[in-house]
Amino acid sequence: IPEKEFLLDDYDESTGVIDDFAELAVQYGYVTLFVSACPIAPLIAYISNIIEFRSDGWKLLYNTKRSIPRGAEDIGTWAIIFQLTAIMAVITNAGLLCFTMELIHFDGVEKIWLFISLQYFILICLALFAFLVDDVPEDVKIQLERQAHLNDLFEMQDNDRLEL
Repeated sequence: IPEKEFLLDDYDESTGVIDDFAELAVQYGYVTLFVSACPIAPLIAYISNIIEFRSDGWKLLYNTKRSIPRGAEDIGTWAIIFQLTAIMAVITNAGLLCFTMELIHFDGVEKIWLFISLQYFILICLALFAFLVDDVPEDVKIQLERQAHLNDLFEMQDNDRLEL
């Protein structure tokens, strides 16, 4: 009912989105930075995200007015934050594996070389995956090309009408 929705609070699009992304970034940081110390953390984070997704949806549907949809090219600076967190997670987890866990029985210098080798191997794998995996899936590319073609057709029709 529009009258009831009119009386609801406004969703603060600037701070609300920032708070939601900040919460995700902190959780992603904890999970990735210390996954070798607590291997069950990704499962706990997954369950937490399902609950968070549902509660945020409920909050947006029933506690706030509808916000005006706005397009965005990507998630902006948050992508850089998540990438830097992933790089720090490689270094942190390699350090935890090499220096604190008793799985590896090497001397000091051998542990350092293993630490350096392990982190460079994983960072090279990350870079290789980033290079090989497209940012835009193939079906999305097809839809974008189709949309651009239809826009061109409509523009041509509008130009033909204007000439008449």
